[in-house]
Amino acid sequence: MTTKLQTYPKYKDSGVEWFDRIPLEWKTIRNLGIFSERIERAKGGEELLSVSISRGVTKQSELENEKDSSNDDKSNYKITEPNDIAYNKMRMWQGAVGVSRYHGIVSPAYIILKPKSGVEPRYLHYQYKTQVYNELSYQYGHGIVDDQHSLRYWQFKALHSILPPLNTQQRIADFLDGKTKIVDELIEKKEKLIALLREKRTALITRAVTKGLDPRATLKPSGVEWLGRIPAGWKLKRLKFIARLQYGESLSNENREIGEVQVYGSNGPVGVHSEANTKAPAIIVGRKGSFGAVNYTGKAVFAIDTTYFVDERWSKDDLKWLSYCMSVANLNDISFDTGVPGLSREAVHNKLFPLPNVREQKQVADFLDTETAKIDKAVALIEAQIEKLKEYRSSLIYSAVTGKIKI
Repeated sequence: MTTKLQTYPKYKDSGVEWFDRIPLEWKTIRNLGIFSERIERAKGGEELLSVSISRGVTKQSELENEKDSSNDDKSNYKITEPNDIAYNKMRMWQGAVGVSRYHGIVSPAYIILKPKSGVEPRYLHYQYKTQVYNELSYQYGHGIVDDQHSLRYWQFKALHSILPPLNTQQRIADFLDGKTKIVDELIEKKEKLIALLREKRTALITRAVTKGLDPRATLKPSGVEWLGRIPAGWKLKRLKFIARLQYGESLSNENREIGEVQVYGSNGPVGVHSEANTKAPAIIVGRKGSFGAVNYTGKAVFAIDTTYFVDERWSKDDLKWLSYCMSVANLNDISFDTGVPGLSREAVHNKLFPLPNVREQKQVADFLDTETAKIDKAVALIEAQIEKLKEYRSSLIYSAVTGKIKI
């Protein structure tokens, strides 16, 4: 992965504060001298494109889970041509910029940059993804409309870019295309491995809470699809006879007092407060937002009004076991919709759950604590590796496009 690279023989002051020193033959130039803005509007029938931080410019038809906008009015959409650079006005500071390989259209949220001669757009695309350019976009796009960081073309064209000779731009772009492809493929493989480990974790929990730990146990049909066959000695009960979900309470940021009690929202901790409204331990279930998400905590916490919670006051069963059981019970399939989808407490209370005795519950919970911890540790290790790869990728791009290393 690491490549031993040389530096350029001589450097000079770039003349632009945020770029430091650059190779002697390189120059800095205002973006007005590099691009013009493409402002042609859609004529009808063009391919719809999208610009994202991770994928760059992509055909929307190739993306999964994208909203169907085929019937939307596209009269204000902008034409983009191959080798144009497109960036999202609101998200340029996050790296939402890419080189188009297509003739197509993008929404009015994008600025389309038409490169002038002597420019390799791939090289500049990499430059605009560096942290220094992200920070510039954030700074120069701040506060123009509703305090949002929206970088208009008139602001962008006043910024500077570093411009080596054209053949150097092309060498750098080719080098980074190859290197980032390797890194991105490694990251993709590691992300797939994490997905497999998480699937294994879910399968492990599901088997333990629906079949128990004794592989020789006699099983009986439960009549419930998500449970299948369960041990013959287990009961089958609706959740309302095992636990009662309680509503969390409203707590705005302004009303939070300094303290060490964690505040829980639908998807986990969202701050701290001075007092708790649950006992310890507790199960927190997302009611709105990430509805159906299940979190277990060994401490007393404050559950806010986007959640339900269960503690020892509302269940006589082992709460760790119950949290595992609820986490694989597909609660996010039980929703009500009053404008904002959410979790129906009545429907969850009426959902059937397997019920071993408390001794078996504790055994299952202890087993899953040990086994899921191994998987969680493996996932954390791979996530750390992914972060290192992303840091390497960013560092390599920055060093190449600013002349810190010679390609």
